[in-house]
Formats: sequence, C-alpha cells, structure tokens
Amino acid sequence: MNRNSDNRFVVRLRGLPYSATDDQIMEFLCCEVVGCADGIRRTFTKEGRPSGEAYVEVTCQEDANACLDKDHCSMGKRYIEVFSSSVNEMEYVLNRSGDGQYETSHVGGFIIRMRGLPYQCTKEEIAQFFSGVFYQGWVPVVGRGVSS
Repeated sequence: MNRNSDNRFVVRLRGLPYSATDDQIMEFLCCEVVGCADGIRRTFTKEGRPSGEAYVEVTCQEDANACLDKDHCSMGKRYIEVFSSSVNEMEYVLNRSGDGQYETSHVGGFIIRMRGLPYQCTKEEIAQFFSGVFYQGWVPVVGRGVSS
C-alpha cells in the first residue's frame, strides 16, 4: 500500500456503477472511510459524467487491506476492481481529470447545468431567467466549469 508521509491510506476503485451512491460504496467496502462520504473522491469525464472510478481514503492499513480483498467482488451486476493507490496519485488524477468538485459556495452548494441554449444567449439573459430564484449573488459558469 502506497502512502505519503502523513500515513494516509488510499485505494482506487474501478468499474463502479455510474449510479452508485457514496453510501453504497461505503457499504461495499465495509470499512471506515476518512470523513465518511468526504473520503470518497470520484473522477468524471470531460462532459462531467461519472467515470466509474473513485479514490477512497481509509483510516488505517488494515482497512486498506480489507478493501483490497474486495477486488473483483460484485456491486449489483458489476464487478469492482480495487487497487492500492496513494494520496499523490489521487491528487494528480483529480487535478488532471477533474473530480466534479466545482467552487460552488457562491450558489449555495449546487450547479445548474444548462444545455441547448441558443448561441446568441448572453449571461445577462441567463441571469434574468433565474432572477428571484437565488437569494445570494451567483457567478455564471460557462464552458467546462470556467467562471466568466
């Protein structure tokens, strides 16, 4: 098991059902995840959809070994591959491919993804469409998660 100097233990899961919840992942692993659901970091495709992979930080080496014992076990109709990983690998992959975690404190913790807008639609028109919905200021996000 790879670990950094902080003695953090990370495993990588591959083959997760796209609809798998954090609770289902924790139930599948049957071990203590650091920070509960906060210890599960999923990767996403460039379109923002789940990739079927996740990094999970567990509390100790014994839990990490227990996770590795789940390699090729089934979650629903899918078998899940479990690999040892490290914090450095997790951070590299999440920073490179995105982990679906956008800065959302300005919109109360959520993002609305809009598709099919006319090309001539402006940010001001979108803001007008949502006027009265948000109580705090918000920042329109365009493209692939780039604030404008």
